Amino acid sequence: GERRAFAALLVLSALLVLFSLHDIRLANEAYLKKDLQTQAELSQMTRILSDLEAREDYTMGETELVFVGAGPVGQNMAGFDDSRVLTGLYTTGMLPVDTPTWYYDAYDAYFRFILHYPVRTASPEARAAILEGLDLAAVPTFPQKGYIQNINGTLLVHLS
Repeated sequence: GERRAFAALLVLSALLVLFSLHDIRLANEAYLKKDLQTQAELSQMTRILSDLEAREDYTMGETELVFVGAGPVGQNMAGFDDSRVLTGLYTTGMLPVDTPTWYYDAYDAYFRFILHYPVRTASPEARAAILEGLDLAAVPTFPQKGYIQNINGTLLVHLS
């Protein structure tokens, strides 16, 4: 009896250690993914800001901007499938993904709070008016040349 109880306790302890080690690996993987994607977002948004500032038709904090799509950021990175499936970490960066219209003020918040740069994003109504009838498939996407288009004084930034 006492030997069986000790053997059962030993097996249960070994299982507990194995589960704990797996969770530590998964948690480290999830945090690594989150950090890599946040850095990728920062890099992408810094490049976009640089491209905006290089334009003659852009004035900081005055020119209205419309952002469309997510670009390469927010996609599941190769090698991180376990953390996505097992933990549900589908959105690990700062910007929302997988929504058809996005949050029109998410980019404004990113520029203000992460990059500390004032931008003026178009209202949802102005955004809808610009996108209505526009053939987005004909507009290049980031990082291709021409991904920023001037449409009636508003700059469209086509990310994907």
